[in-house]
Amino acid sequence: MKKNKKGNNCYTEMLKQCKTLQEHLQELQKQVSNLQETCHADMEVAEGCPDEIEGDRTASAAIRDICLEALLDVESKGDA
Repeated sequence: MKKNKKGNNCYTEMLKQCKTLQEHLQELQKQVSNLQETCHADMEVAEGCPDEIEGDRTASAAIRDICLEALLDVESKGDA
């Protein structure tokens, strides 16, 4: 029985870590979205070529996706 209890503790700890990671990712996504909105608002006010503005928006979205994927690729440390 102790073995099952220890195994359950392991899974419980892993689930806690996954939940924490999910919360961090959601917070990061909110921050990136806020940054994008601020950047887009600033870009609309500033004079510039529409193609350049659209290119910057596309680059910003690509960077956001790369950052989120990098966070998901991080391997857990420890026994988990």
